[in-house]
Amino acid sequence: MKTTFIRKITVLILLLMGGSIGFTQILEVSISHIRSRNGQICIALFDSEEGFKKEQPCWEKLYPKWELQQGEIVLTTRLPTGIYGLAVLDDENMDGKMNYSRIGVPLEGFGFSDYKHKGIRKPKFKQFTFNAKEDEKVKVEVILKYF
Repeated sequence: MKTTFIRKITVLILLLMGGSIGFTQILEVSISHIRSRNGQICIALFDSEEGFKKEQPCWEKLYPKWELQQGEIVLTTRLPTGIYGLAVLDDENMDGKMNYSRIGVPLEGFGFSDYKHKGIRKPKFKQFTFNAKEDEKVKVEVILKYF
């Protein structure tokens, strides 16, 4: 528990510093199939299965969709070495959460790092993780899914 907290603080500090410490990795994320220009894109980075289950990311960021170029976002940031998973929400009504129909079907788009989503259930953490290794540029693709 204490180790997870320390790691989250380290990730946050490194991301805020712009990754000026040598062991940080460059992460390039491409998000595509964005349905409209309304709302915002919410990006959450997880560093553990526990954090994903509790919906407690180690880093998160919001991007207004009016900044989009041709329905796609490419962002670049830095992070320490480790195993991560990235979740993306197309928050069309800008309420900061996923909205569902009365029968539980997601009403907004969502996607996960390098994971082709099938069905309605969210994946397990290990199904959408990537490894940020020392001195490597990591490229992650997220294709949003809508119902």
